[in-house]
Amino acid sequence: MRWILLLLLSFVSSLSSLRILVISPTVARSHVVFMGSLADSLAEKGHTVHTIMIEVEKTDTNGTTKSDKVVFIPSTRPRSELHDLLKEDPFDESLEMLNIGVLLAIRQSLRIYAEDTVTQYDRFLKPLESPEGYDVGISENLGSLPLFLYRRLSVRRYVLASAIGLSSIMAEAMGVPMPPSYVPNPLSSRVSTTEMSIVDRARYLIDYIFAPPIYKFICKAQLDYLRQFDPDLLDVMDAKAGSKFVAVNFPLLLDHLRPYTRHVIHVGGITLPREQKEESIDKDLSSVIDRSGKGIVVISFGSLAETENLSDIHLKTFLDAFSKFPDYTFIWKFDVHKEKHVELFAGYGNVHAVRWLPQHSLLKHNKTLAFVTHCGANSVIEAASIGVPLVALPLFADQHYNGAAMLKKGTAVLLRKSNLSEAAIVEALTKVLLDERFRLNALHLSSALAKYPEDPRDRFVAMVEFVAEYGDTLDRPLRLSPLIFFNIDVILVFLLLPLILIFVLRKYCRHRMSFRMRISIFVHFLLGLDLVDALITCNRAAGNVTLPSNECTGDVCLIRKDNGAVPFYYVSSDCGEGAYFSHYPDGCYGKTSFLCVCR
Repeated sequence: MRWILLLLLSFVSSLSSLRILVISPTVARSHVVFMGSLADSLAEKGHTVHTIMIEVEKTDTNGTTKSDKVVFIPSTRPRSELHDLLKEDPFDESLEMLNIGVLLAIRQSLRIYAEDTVTQYDRFLKPLESPEGYDVGISENLGSLPLFLYRRLSVRRYVLASAIGLSSIMAEAMGVPMPPSYVPNPLSSRVSTTEMSIVDRARYLIDYIFAPPIYKFICKAQLDYLRQFDPDLLDVMDAKAGSKFVAVNFPLLLDHLRPYTRHVIHVGGITLPREQKEESIDKDLSSVIDRSGKGIVVISFGSLAETENLSDIHLKTFLDAFSKFPDYTFIWKFDVHKEKHVELFAGYGNVHAVRWLPQHSLLKHNKTLAFVTHCGANSVIEAASIGVPLVALPLFADQHYNGAAMLKKGTAVLLRKSNLSEAAIVEALTKVLLDERFRLNALHLSSALAKYPEDPRDRFVAMVEFVAEYGDTLDRPLRLSPLIFFNIDVILVFLLLPLILIFVLRKYCRHRMSFRMRISIFVHFLLGLDLVDALITCNRAAGNVTLPSNECTGDVCLIRKDNGAVPFYYVSSDCGEGAYFSHYPDGCYGKTSFLCVCR
């Protein structure tokens, strides 16, 4: 009997479960972990999840432990130009997301991802084809490639995922307002940490205008290649606009103040385990922590920044700054491969380099006092949830945006790689380690995140399930051109109307009306007053006419035509000498009009 019930429950569960396809490019370890967390959240609810991993960078994890199937598409090329750029000195000031060299390298890489996927499709992805297809597809930003795969693998609806917050490109595609007057571009290297200056707003306005066409250019090489196999494939912006929503890897509570729509859900924190399980700290590292004096400072600049390529000048700058705090122990995730690095670190007794560190366990350790970080989204979320203050040193892409957000929360001191010096590092560490306000703010923020009334996993799963069943009821994103969004056409009309009136007044009243009279009429017009009254008022003020009058002379008249119940006024010079002033329709030599001479 028990087996029958189990079979029935299994059958009912299979009927209600969804088939989900997750596309996870190995851009960086943090991206893989994020996409894997999305996949696992759905698998935990009983849904069938297949994950496609497209190799971009080498990674030591697939990010998911619960996917029913993981398909890995290896790279067929040597390291890309983008890889080489990112692996240079991570503190190089020229290495920015909007750098022309980086943009061209991304263009090349997007084409390579597509070629690798298409040429190996039959080997790796053909087995995923089935008549039932997939209910929902989930992918990161890979140009038009995800939509190409969705069409091949019969994915009925799809959503986007962003491991780096909501960029201006994603916002544009999803119809999310991003006013450049106060919303910074998440990929800009110059995110304002205070009220925006006119220079900041000008820069963000330029980003807002030019980012979409630049992005289309970057993705065009990939699109041209894919259209050889699917001529009807949508371009990248239209493909993104077909998404039902975008899941953003940043908590709403930490984000900058900015507008969002129902097409955006915040799932920041989804990479954190439900039950905070301690990662193991090996004996050697435990011994270092136990011997620390006042406490430890954890240092990590993420997986993309290869510290072995750090210039000797920058490396010595950090080590000299750390040596100014002999009572504290600095544990640095550093790839010590070169002999010179081993010798250099040996001269600094309070600095310990480790190739890999259990970051979560170290941040939770009661002796951890600060975290020196590049401000990747996962690192920021992890530190904020635990309550550790930061020395924020953003290096690339969204990290500047994340660091500025934590500065505004009062839990971080922000360093810029453009003015990195021993004195700046010492000053930042002094503030974070000795100013109690940073620790208290971090603990308060941690408590707020823990009690925030929305679980990112539950909301994400619920939205995916809703899209699978009712996705057709969700409106497409409202994508407005800047002309309409900013009401530029309406503003132009308002600006042109007074100019037209001024032109008419100058043309027909230039002989008899003073500048003062024209301005008065213009003001009356703007205030909505009767134009005849305005003209009479001007003439009275100028002493040029006495009303009422039986006769008037001059060559400029204001004519009133009765069009039903609505009078219409215009200026005319067709009056002649001795024009007769009359309230009656037979005045002015038989004209059906209301005349007043302007002198």
